[in-house]
Amino acid sequence: MRSVEERPAGGSVHTGAVGNLSELAARNNAGWYSAMFEAHGVPFTQKDTFWRALGSPPRFHSWRVTLQAGDAPLADVIALREGGARPVGVKDSFDALDLGPFGLETLFVAEWIHRPFSPREPQPNIRRVETDADLLAWEAGWAEGDAEAPNHPRQFPASLLERDMAFVEILDGSTRVGGCVLNLVGLSNTYVLGGEPTLVWRDFVAAAALLFPDRDVVGYERGRDLELAEAVGFKSAGRLRVDTRQYRRQVDARPDACKNNEHWR
Repeated sequence: MRSVEERPAGGSVHTGAVGNLSELAARNNAGWYSAMFEAHGVPFTQKDTFWRALGSPPRFHSWRVTLQAGDAPLADVIALREGGARPVGVKDSFDALDLGPFGLETLFVAEWIHRPFSPREPQPNIRRVETDADLLAWEAGWAEGDAEAPNHPRQFPASLLERDMAFVEILDGSTRVGGCVLNLVGLSNTYVLGGEPTLVWRDFVAAAALLFPDRDVVGYERGRDLELAEAVGFKSAGRLRVDTRQYRRQVDARPDACKNNEHWR
């Protein structure tokens, strides 16, 4: 692992030029899904209105992600039911669909978030993960408090390091106090291990500006993490909802087993 050096802007594009920020965020999230599913060897397909898994998802990921507001994505769910399949989990990226008739319950509601690029971010104290050993250490921090993690395959395969994304450690001196993933305009998988949480979040933003300059940042958060995102300049870009069938019972039965699904992406 080495200290991060700034990359040239190249052909970067401001995401703020896109009118529908929630759709932009949803499609960026689908890009993350594609990378994760490829890394885990799980097939998938993507259409204009939805992203769909064709096999069992990695932990904390849905089977379906809607990519367009309105009722159009519902046709995919209906087609699955008529074909004999039962949807296990759907991320309704616009909190617009009634999925109760399909036997799904709401796992959580969250907010898409957006922050404009600023060229005046402070220099962050960060390291970019570059080796598999360092990625395993990063994942151990991400999974802290997750009692079920040892019972599952690793969440982030090493092949993800070959993609146009960054696993980032936030440092206080030489001590890791947080981490995040940056996939182009997307901020995800944030965690704070120590220090002042708002300062760690400021470094998330500064890391994005350093590694992917001239780009706005999108993601989604809820609860305390949403408050921290808002404290460093993120604004809401719309609401999303994750509905699921089987996972809800697991969370209800073991509320401490997976940090109350905070890692769901």
